[in-house]
Amino acid sequence: MTEAEVNEFIKTMAEYDDIWTKDQVICTYGERSFEDALANRKKEIEIMKDTFERILKR
Repeated sequence: MTEAEVNEFIKTMAEYDDIWTKDQVICTYGERSFEDALANRKKEIEIMKDTFERILKR
């Protein structure tokens, strides 16, 4: 990802209350495209959300 894409990833994920640093983004998703990284992280958030909802329903 480019530096601009890293910054956009951070900004976008903050809208989901998912806070990242530049170093974390680069370490985790640096070799991936912006679109792929964003899609992957959004999917992970949905999985976590579903898990939390199932736990709370118990």
